[in-house]
Formats: sequence, C-alpha cells, structure tokens
Amino acid sequence: MKRSLVVSHGSWVVGHSVRRSGSWVKSRTLFAKSHIAYRKASYILHFTFYILHFTLTATAQTTLQVATKTVEKTYPSAQVEALKFVAERADVEVMVWGKPEIKIITELTAKHPDRATATADLENLKYGIELIEKTLYCRNYLMLPKGATKPQANLKVRFVVLMPASCALNVQNNFGKIHIKGLAKQTTLNTEFCSTDLLNMTGKITVNTHFGELRLTDIDGQITLTADHSETWLKQIRGQCDIRAQSGSIEINTDKAALKLNLKTNKTEVRYAQTLVDGR
Repeated sequence: MKRSLVVSHGSWVVGHSVRRSGSWVKSRTLFAKSHIAYRKASYILHFTFYILHFTLTATAQTTLQVATKTVEKTYPSAQVEALKFVAERADVEVMVWGKPEIKIITELTAKHPDRATATADLENLKYGIELIEKTLYCRNYLMLPKGATKPQANLKVRFVVLMPASCALNVQNNFGKIHIKGLAKQTTLNTEFCSTDLLNMTGKITVNTHFGELRLTDIDGQITLTADHSETWLKQIRGQCDIRAQSGSIEINTDKAALKLNLKTNKTEVRYAQTLVDGR
C-alpha cells in the first residue's frame, strides 16, 4: 500500500483520528520511498518553523507581544472514571496527586509582533471540557467567524492536569508534547508528530505513535507499543512489553530478567545498551 503524507499548517482538526497503516511494508523499494517521504516531510516542517521564527524575530527587531488566557476547573474524582483528550497542536502534562478531585488548568496563548493581532487571534482559540457518563472529555479547536482570515499569531494550548493515579487516561494529540507521570490504571495514547514522556507508571499502557519521539522510564505493567517512523527509548522497564516498530529506532536499557519482551520490527534499529542490532 502506497502511503502519502499531507501536512497542513493552515487548519486545525477537531476530533482528528490518528491514521494507521493498514499493512506492514516488506519491500525495500516501498520502504525507501516511505523513508524519502518522511525525510521530505521533516525538512518541510523544519523549514516552515525556521521561516516563521526568522520572520517573527527579524521584523524590525520587534519584541513579540503575548496574549494569554488561563482557565482552571475542578471535578470530583468520584464522578470521573476516565479522562480523554482530543488535542491538536497542544501540550498535555499529567501528574498525580492525593486529592479526590481532578484539576485541569488550560492555558491559551497567542504571540505576534502586534498586540492587537495577538489579542484578536486568541479569541478564536477555543477549548471544551464536558463530562459524559463518567468520562471527562477535553479538546481544543479553532473557531473563526464567517469570512475571517486564518490567524496570523502563533497559537498554543497547554493542558496541565492533576488527578488521582487510579483514573484512566486517553490522549489523542498531533504536533505537541505529552508528559505523564505516576498513573497506575490504564493509559492509551495515539499521537502524530509528538514528543512523549511516560514516567513512573504501572498498569496497562498502550501507545500508537507516528513520526514521533517516545520515552518510557520506570514503567511496570502491560505495555503495548506500535511505532511508525518513530524513535523510542525504554529505560527500567518491567513486566510484559509488546512492541511493533516500522522504520525507526528503539533503544532498550533495562534488566532483561525483569522484562518479558515481544519485539517485532521492520527496518528498525534496535539497541540493547551498547549493542546494535538491525531489525529485519
């Protein structure tokens, strides 16, 4: 199956479903084409970000104006069994605390050399939190008035969550960062172009990552990883770990006696400490 990559910088997607590859490419020719497409996409992304950075910093040496909005909401944990994020270009940070409640701090930011532009664009950046049948749904989206032009400011959303360790978590995110520490029940992640860190966790952990970076540290549980064109690091991992990796790299630094590892790779570099193995 030939797969093309389309990266859109002009639109924000609400309820975006992570694309999954329908088959594992075995042909060297198809792998080469996929890898070239990945490299081109990476170059395009880096070049776009560079041009944006250069434009903003070189405009008459003008300091960026920052418009921000912060909203804090708290929910009794007895009403919530699971927390689900549908995020786009957002940072999600989740930490555990001992209080019987879930606190969500949402930070909305717009940056532009012109303060009026930053302030106006910030008004179009929205978020929503809704409790439906003991699942707390969180999302961010862009809402433009009819006939309005696309935002000129650099927009960013950051979710900071404090929650009990026993609450389940589901995060879907694209073009952002994810940091999760201390959860102990069930964690599910679906990401594209994200940098993800999971630390000091137990329970059932399922991660699907596409064109991303994934770091797991001090994890004890049942882990299922599917990585496509991603870099993965495993450190101090215990329990059961099933990995399916395509066109990326994996570094494993853990006590092999404490880990039952089931590893299936295609065109993936696998490193055990200082030992390098070419995944076939």
